[in-house]
Amino acid sequence: MRRFNYGQRLAAERLRLFGETSIGVFGGHAGDFSLSQGDTRTWCEEWLGPSRMERQFQNAARIHLGGDDQARAALFNRTSAGIITAIAALAGHGIVMSLLPPEGRSHASVRRGAALANARLHEHTAQQNWQQSIERVRPDLVVITPVTSDLDILRDDGMLNMIQIAHAVGAVVLVDDAYGARLRPALCDGVSALSLGADLVITSCDKAGLHGPRAGLMGGDAAAITTLQARSREWGTDARAPTMAGVLRALQAYTSLQLISEAACGKRLAEAVSHELGAWVRHSPLGVMLDAEDLLRYLLMQRDMDAGFSAAVPCEASAAVGMILLREFGILTAHSHGDPGGSAALHLKPTSKSLARTGGIVSVVQALRESLKAVAAVIDQEDRLRELILGE
Repeated sequence: MRRFNYGQRLAAERLRLFGETSIGVFGGHAGDFSLSQGDTRTWCEEWLGPSRMERQFQNAARIHLGGDDQARAALFNRTSAGIITAIAALAGHGIVMSLLPPEGRSHASVRRGAALANARLHEHTAQQNWQQSIERVRPDLVVITPVTSDLDILRDDGMLNMIQIAHAVGAVVLVDDAYGARLRPALCDGVSALSLGADLVITSCDKAGLHGPRAGLMGGDAAAITTLQARSREWGTDARAPTMAGVLRALQAYTSLQLISEAACGKRLAEAVSHELGAWVRHSPLGVMLDAEDLLRYLLMQRDMDAGFSAAVPCEASAAVGMILLREFGILTAHSHGDPGGSAALHLKPTSKSLARTGGIVSVVQALRESLKAVAAVIDQEDRLRELILGE
């Protein structure tokens, strides 16, 4: 939180000096809140607003998530909140299994949700022997993540196999489709998780082309959704009327062209960064990623240093680069405004808006080059790194 608080101060100072258009968000979260004055007078009223929106909200959610007429939807104040609520309600004191793409890892909310629910967690990638494990432990809940936060992807045939085997051992299946609910159909020729047989699916309302406020939209089996809604109200993980209104407007406005446009921006940036940094760069469907361990090795190589001379571990090296990008160039990433437990990799997921605000692709590449150079210069100095990351 010290890093997050410092990132907030850096952003506030830049806003004060240069205005809102001086910061471009490259973290993959839109965080828009597009409401009319009429919406705020009617939909955002806490007692009657949800009733006014309910029918439109349910219809829009079913269409977006690919549910049938019997499916229901619920809104949580974050996708993480929805996942934690589901684990507690459906697998408390039981067993949770997390299934992932070959290079994937479980989101922090899955691990923390299992711990809070006193549930045993088993994690497997698609390349590991998860079939024998699932038949042996017979989990209460299986969480499948077809697109991870690092944008590793599990194809539909693999997910279908996981869903069928999970159901065969009596498990409820929740698909964490934070990115994938839109990315898989728009960019990977995939289909909705519900149409593949998942019981529940949850997606983020401010990622991958959906320009809503931060919230988690869950849909699927009506009885399970009702159970989770009850638990969310007990725990305070539900989303309130104003957030529901913002999500509804985002769902109504969404088209896959929004995501395709963002992916095109990401591809152009990834190609430019690859030209600058070569094999150190990994392309993702929405932009460019620098693995934290690779990034630290790159910085040490610039100084002709061995790893033993580094005053930073990989996540600190990438965080330092992220802070300079924000402070000096207005490029906001998850490293200045992300949550604890997120990926240590440096992600740049642009939109046309964020590129325009930061001077375009050439300027962003130059900003990255200069930020890497600045961190390399102090990679062996603990006090300077602490100042860069925490402002202390």
